[in-house]
Order: sequence, then structure tokens, then C-alpha cells
Amino acid sequence: KSKRILMRVSFLLLLLLVLAFAHTPFTSAKAHRKKSKHSKKKREAPAVSSSKRPVSISEGLYCHSCQAIVEQSVRRLYGKKAVYEVVDVLSDMCQFEHFLNYRYPPTEMWKGCEAMFDGWSEELETFLVKRESEDIPLLQKDFCDLTLEQLMEQEGQFSVDEKAGSVTRACHGVDGRIDMPSDSQRSVNNKLRMDMRYVDKEELEAEGREELLQS
Repeated sequence: KSKRILMRVSFLLLLLLVLAFAHTPFTSAKAHRKKSKHSKKKREAPAVSSSKRPVSISEGLYCHSCQAIVEQSVRRLYGKKAVYEVVDVLSDMCQFEHFLNYRYPPTEMWKGCEAMFDGWSEELETFLVKRESEDIPLLQKDFCDLTLEQLMEQEGQFSVDEKAGSVTRACHGVDGRIDMPSDSQRSVNNKLRMDMRYVDKEELEAEGREELLQS
């Protein structure tokens, strides 16, 4: 009798062991599929927004910086389109000296400029190399888009298709233009210009840009 009981217990233990092994692969596979599905969703999430604008940079500053970069680049390049010429001009674009006459102070424009280059440096280089005119407002529209004010001011000058998009859309729907600085900001900029005399004097003279040393 005890032998039969022992056999039954052994059989039950064996059965439980078989069921345990049979259940484990199923559970693991199910968990793996669930994990893989979750991982796939995580990988598909975009790393940055479509505009590539950092949250720390306001829409207005991002737009102004984009348009200022295009303006300064075209003025300095004017007629030059070789890759090495474009790269040379863009290499120091974010320096304060290029942003002394804009709505935002040079320190803020520098931040906006750096943000633009972080997201669009390759596109900007290609855009400048392939540009077909030196029309700054048109190039600003094509690379940065138009602000709301510019859309109203230039109503009828562009077709619907031309308004549809730009390379960066940095100014799309933004309320504001690149204005000349106020008197108070101009004083700050002039002070910065004076400080630059002692910082960059030799460099500017060597490059033939002494006009930047004039107050």
C-alpha cells in the first residue's frame, strides 16, 4: 500500500514538473513579445521635434537667428558659391560681431545661432552653395519661411505653392520681424563693440575688417 502511495506521489511530482517546464517557454516568449513590442514603439519615437528647435530657445529668437544667418551669409558671400567659400563664411557665423544690429542682443543671437547650426548646418551649407540669387528676403523665405507680418506685408507677391514651405520652417507662423535694436540695446551693442577692440583688434585688422573697430 505504501508503495502505491509513493508511486502516486512520484507520478504527481513528475506531472507537475512537466507542466512547469511546458509553461515556462510560453510565458517567456509572451514576455519577450511584449518587451519587443514596447521596445519597437520606443525606437519609433522621434528624437527631436520636426522643427528641431530646442525648448530653451523661443520661437521668435529661433526665427530671428535663422533670418540673420541667411542675411549675414549672403552679404559676406555675395556671388561666391564654392563649397570651401561657404564653409569658410559659416565657420565663424555665430560670433557676436555679426549680430550687433538685430532685435535680440548678441548674447541671445549667439544662442539662437548655435541652435540653428546644431539642427541645420548641412542643409544651410547646401542651400547657400545651390542658391540661384542674392535676393536676401527671398532666400530668407526659402530657408526660414515667412513670419505672420511678412506674409501680410508681402500678400500677393508669392503663390500658394511658394508659401507652402521652406527648408527649416523656423519662422512659420511666428509673430515678429528682425527689427533694428532699441536705443538702449544699441548702447549695449556699442559697448560690446568697444570691448571687441581689445579682444579682436589684431585679428580684425589682419582680416581687413577694421570697420568693426569703429564706434
